[in-house]
Amino acid sequence: MQIQAAFAVDSNLAVSGTLYSAEGGYNKDEPQDQNYGKGSQLELAIGYFTPITSKLSYELYGGFAIGKVSNHFLRTYASDNLGTTSFPYQIDNNCFKPFVQGNIGYRSHYFDAIVTIRTCYLHIGQIKETAPNLDPSYKTQLIDDVNRIQTKPNSFLLEPGLTLRAGYEPLKLQLHLGWSINSNGSAYPQEEIIFSAGLVGMINSSTQKRKSPSLNF
Repeated sequence: MQIQAAFAVDSNLAVSGTLYSAEGGYNKDEPQDQNYGKGSQLELAIGYFTPITSKLSYELYGGFAIGKVSNHFLRTYASDNLGTTSFPYQIDNNCFKPFVQGNIGYRSHYFDAIVTIRTCYLHIGQIKETAPNLDPSYKTQLIDDVNRIQTKPNSFLLEPGLTLRAGYEPLKLQLHLGWSINSNGSAYPQEEIIFSAGLVGMINSSTQKRKSPSLNF
């Protein structure tokens, strides 16, 4: 679930905020030693927008995002004396992501189209592993994704995107497709393609269109 909001301070300056929360794999009817993950992110930005024509506009924003992720799963341990078994395991981490984003958008009463390009610096840190208190004879393999992040906690991202909206103001259906390219390569543990769908509502939509940001972040 994601909630976004933007406010035009004047005819060229806007501020925005986004709160994102996700959870997957959790089943309340199953025991707690299952595989699931959850995370959240808060994003704040400030920027400049200006019309190019009566229906085209350009925006440039700068901001940052902070977030945290927690993954729970069963991890297999082996012991020469006690055999092989699985125990609950948890990994938590935080992230910090400053960014600069440019938007070029077409806007009308019935249809909007916005092309975005965002460049980011990403730091993943404060990785905390919570393992059970086991007999010292139990051994387990390193987790490749965790080892990859610990080895390269910093990266740069290029994130182009396309947003389409259809409807009639003040309410429109929004579809967004984004692509994230990591400087550490495609093997880095992240989602590369992101698709979302939602609703966009305008408050005070009678304001002249050239004085309203496209609200795309």
